[in-house]
Amino acid sequence: MSLLDQIPEYKQAAEQERANRELAFCGLPIPVCGLLSNVLTPRLYVRLWGCENAFVCGRDPSSEDIAMFLWFISLDYSLDAGERHRFVKHRASKLHTAEAIRGIYGYLVMCFQDAPRGESDAEGMQKSYTSGIAAIVDILAGEYGWGDKDILDMPLPRIYQYLRRIQMRRRPDLPIINGSDAVIGKWLQERNTAQ
Repeated sequence: MSLLDQIPEYKQAAEQERANRELAFCGLPIPVCGLLSNVLTPRLYVRLWGCENAFVCGRDPSSEDIAMFLWFISLDYSLDAGERHRFVKHRASKLHTAEAIRGIYGYLVMCFQDAPRGESDAEGMQKSYTSGIAAIVDILAGEYGWGDKDILDMPLPRIYQYLRRIQMRRRPDLPIINGSDAVIGKWLQERNTAQ
């Protein structure tokens, strides 16, 4: 019996990661807070960031942030104010706030599970000279020859998997970490503490 077989939580976490990765290539809407939704793309992310939505700007979300976020990822999303108003009134406003927040954060975990972790300067601030989206477009366009529109409208979970593949090919010695690896660390820490 391997070490991983002794950690039931690991098997579940690893299976969820695998399912999330496969789901990114299905091209189907996914349920978020009971609503069928699009997978987050760079274009949608930038729009949310530009509107200073709490879920992408790191603030505590309000009911308005919940409604905005769900509208942006909605299959019905458009720039039509009347459509947005109907969505908020008939769908988003009926959600329980705490459950909606958990649902959206769960969705974001799925979208960003394979996102590369940035390097920071000595003060903990990431130094940048272009937007993160420009870096993504540059890498994927340079590697695969894809255009801006294709990349900006591609689901983020797919993009991050492609970036991982590029990284693994270019720097095979660089360690890659999955979220499920934290389950192993926690299990080992509990065993060491018990001894």
